[in-house]
Amino acid sequence: MTSTPIELGALLDGWVTSRWANVVETPAAVTVSRLVAANAQKLSAAVLRVGWTCDFHDEAGEPSRPEDIHDDFGPFVATIKKATDGADRRILTLAGLKQAISEPEAQGIWQIACAREGFASGTISFNPWGRGEVFAPGSPRKSPLDIVREGSELRLVPADIRKWLLRGEVTETIWSDTAFHAFAAACTPALIRSLASEVVGQGNVVFLGPPRLSMAISSDRLLEDLDLNGFRNLSAAAAWVYEDSATTEQRHALFAAEFARSVTRAEPIAGAFRDAGRDILEGSRLAFQLSQSDLSREAIKAQGDLRKSIADDTAKAAEGTRTLAGAVSVAIATAITLVAARSTGTVQPWVLALVATVVAGYLLVVAGSGWAYLHLQNQLRLQWRNRFYRFVPAEDYDAMVTRPMQSAARPYHFVGLIAVLIACALCWLAIQVMIEPAATPSSNSNKALSAHPPPAQNTLTSPATTTPSTQP
Repeated sequence: MTSTPIELGALLDGWVTSRWANVVETPAAVTVSRLVAANAQKLSAAVLRVGWTCDFHDEAGEPSRPEDIHDDFGPFVATIKKATDGADRRILTLAGLKQAISEPEAQGIWQIACAREGFASGTISFNPWGRGEVFAPGSPRKSPLDIVREGSELRLVPADIRKWLLRGEVTETIWSDTAFHAFAAACTPALIRSLASEVVGQGNVVFLGPPRLSMAISSDRLLEDLDLNGFRNLSAAAAWVYEDSATTEQRHALFAAEFARSVTRAEPIAGAFRDAGRDILEGSRLAFQLSQSDLSREAIKAQGDLRKSIADDTAKAAEGTRTLAGAVSVAIATAITLVAARSTGTVQPWVLALVATVVAGYLLVVAGSGWAYLHLQNQLRLQWRNRFYRFVPAEDYDAMVTRPMQSAARPYHFVGLIAVLIACALCWLAIQVMIEPAATPSSNSNKALSAHPPPAQNTLTSPATTTPSTQP
């Protein structure tokens, strides 16, 4: 007697296979149509022993009780309300499993009545009824829709490849499982279309070589012709191509070219994956490794050129700092000379002001040209970063480029600030010289004479004015 959901599901699958009923399964219920009276009564008793509820409707759509079921009112439609706790989705029938797999957003932990072995893909965990393990979806992958060209109005290329990428190896036991066979039948066309360069209609795919290879997909016997070995090769190829989102396009192009080069036009696509899929994958991996080696050598060379360029820029910044420091020293000496010349008053004021202005302008030009060079180099390095050195991590780029150049430019900014201050001082000195001209030489000599009066003259005493001495 039927007493478990597994046996109930087997009963319904048998009726579907024998064309005695049609099944449509949703997450919460199973609708069974085209039931004769005997099968409807049998189904009612089986559902009752499982502990679920079942509603019946006759051909006119009127509700029917189990005891009122008779062939005169048939065929009947039964709606079984499932117990949904214990998993994200519980699937009672094989037809329901096929319907659930075809849903684009299918994911989570599933319990399946017809499953005997558990397996998992990137988004779904398939478990026998009553079992289930902790499951976490795989990390996002690049969508095949971004790579494969599709030439039909109906979308056939899967949007999320994770749903079809299996976790773990496909063993003989899993391969013979009914639930896995249903999954593999839906998975195989999706994986082939994800590996092709172009999809033309429902029955053809194109692999771009050279040569350009167009092959037909026979959906009826595709899985049987592929066999376990071919399915393993197909799954391994898809897993490798979509393993890394950053290199998926390159891997996809390499695999498509290798497939087009290795397979003849007369060979069926299932036989190609079964007999040569492993060799095609190994060739694609070798080509990818060689390309990565070339990229690595180019990256190392590019980093060496970058270090050399930064070393040259650092040396030029240091040379600019020394040049500006020399100009500052000359300006300081000139300022001292101008102050001394102004104090002596031997040089015309406009000459002193002109010399001060020229030296100040020289300082500003030298400092400004250095700042303009540093700004131009910063702009060029920013363009290099965005165009040629995006592969260098941000931390490495800061260590190799940003921080060394900041350290090299810091002394220049300090000396440049001093140069600007000295230039301002020279301009102020020129203005003061023009406003308060120095005294002329004649006025300076008069000031010197007035500061030092002539000494008193010594007069000779005449005999007439000499007081005679008194004689005793």
